[in-house]
Amino acid sequence: MSRQEIVQRRRGRPHTSMFVRMLVRAAVLRRGRAALALLAMVIAAAVSTTMLDLYADVDAKLR
Repeated sequence: MSRQEIVQRRRGRPHTSMFVRMLVRAAVLRRGRAALALLAMVIAAAVSTTMLDLYADVDAKLR
């Protein structure tokens, strides 16, 4: 592939950062690991939301 072809190919694409491209490539190559990481973040968000809700509820009942 010549330099001219590479330049023309990139010209049609929107500018994306190297970090985003690396994340997408890693997610595509390691789908299982990416799904597991997403699941871990969802569980962590659910647990932290539940803990904050319990804290607020107990605090309100004690007053």
